[in-house]
Amino acid sequence: MNLNTVLIVALQLCVLTYYLGVLVYMLPLPSRRIKRWGPVLIEDSLYAAFLISILSLILYASDYISSFSGYTLAEVIGYIRTNIIALFITNYIARITIMFLSIIPGKFGSLVSLLFFPFFLSFYAMVLASAIALVLTLLVHSAKTVLVSLGALLYSIPLRLGRNAGASLIAFIVIGNAMLPYLPHWVAFILTSISTGYIESISTYNRSVYNLWGVVKGESGGNPTYALIYFNETETGEIYRYIVGRDGGYYISKPYNYLPQGSYTVYVEYMGLILRPKNYKVRIPEDLQLTNNYIDMPYRLDFSIDNTVFLEPQIIIRSNCEIYNVSIISSNKITLKCLLTPYKSYSMYIISNNYCSMEINEHSEIYYVVAGSDKMAWRGVPVKIKKIDFTSYKSRPTIILDTYCISSEIIEPTLSEAYYAHPSPSYSIFDPLVQLTLLGIGYSMALFSFISLFTMVSLSLARVIGAYYPRILFER
Repeated sequence: MNLNTVLIVALQLCVLTYYLGVLVYMLPLPSRRIKRWGPVLIEDSLYAAFLISILSLILYASDYISSFSGYTLAEVIGYIRTNIIALFITNYIARITIMFLSIIPGKFGSLVSLLFFPFFLSFYAMVLASAIALVLTLLVHSAKTVLVSLGALLYSIPLRLGRNAGASLIAFIVIGNAMLPYLPHWVAFILTSISTGYIESISTYNRSVYNLWGVVKGESGGNPTYALIYFNETETGEIYRYIVGRDGGYYISKPYNYLPQGSYTVYVEYMGLILRPKNYKVRIPEDLQLTNNYIDMPYRLDFSIDNTVFLEPQIIIRSNCEIYNVSIISSNKITLKCLLTPYKSYSMYIISNNYCSMEINEHSEIYYVVAGSDKMAWRGVPVKIKKIDFTSYKSRPTIILDTYCISSEIIEPTLSEAYYAHPSPSYSIFDPLVQLTLLGIGYSMALFSFISLFTMVSLSLARVIGAYYPRILFER
């Protein structure tokens, strides 16, 4: 089918409708019932011509909205097909299991069949929902331009004979093209919520649990890349450990990572040091801040470490004077200001990986001496430690530090333990079957709810375009 020909025919029908409207309007007939069709036909022709002229713009806007999902329609089709294959494989495994267990004498086989019955019900619901979603996505993906052109043609038929069908087809394609790429996100959101709720329900902790994220930083600047943050629960002594990423954030996300309600002592391990944040005593959830940054982590809790500067790559400056201002002059020179008592002795520790070293510039407003240096390994990262004792005749001296690095590589520590700890749930022998059934119900609910939402939005757009009764049927 030549789509250009279809659109040309649609425009010709608009012209025909316009002429019919003018003709009816000019007829010397006293019947109001007939005469009222004159302005209606003229208006319909102009509206249809305008709709046809902006049809490509509407499809472009639909493609633009769908691009934010990160999926294409072809990828969504592959996603649904993969799910259907996995469903049938799981179903076959379940049926083979029942077949072997039914060999056992007595009523044990019947009991097993009864236990698997809810799973099979959810399986049929999943297959039905997946089939409907697959057909809709295939229809939009393979026949998008054809159906839109056909909708424009039906919309342009005089006397509104195809107005409902045309508006419904156009709305179906435009909304489907925009919404269907978001189907995997919708399913993941529903299933994540159900999975977390199930884990919470079987947890040995009879308390609420929370998903959160936050930023760990030096009060004077920078973030400790690949540091370890520890949440030590005061009541039970349980320790929950998480890694601080390169962006300075730690993330306790669904479905398997969360913190139970309670009081905690927090500390940070980095480059062989144990650092205590200013707010090292926290209460969950009282100290949490509700945010909208992440769907699976609704709460935020930041930590700052005073009198400490974190620099890349993997450099720490820590002092017992009050560091209140840090300026990065260049890639190899920084200045910092300390608040101290004149002529009183203070200490500063400079810690870095094996690739970097840092020296105090001779123009600094302090008198100093290198009190000691050492080397060690922190979880596979070679670390250099330098202690500097200093004093000053000023109460707010400026300290200039020169940095020398032969490499900007950030060395990731080697971790032999599980640093994403979470409460250990207590499972029973039937929990896998229960979880499969719940996930099946959740998957079906996610697909059916998405299809319902898609239908509702399509019908609404069809009414906006001009369908009085949106459906793929001619008016009678």
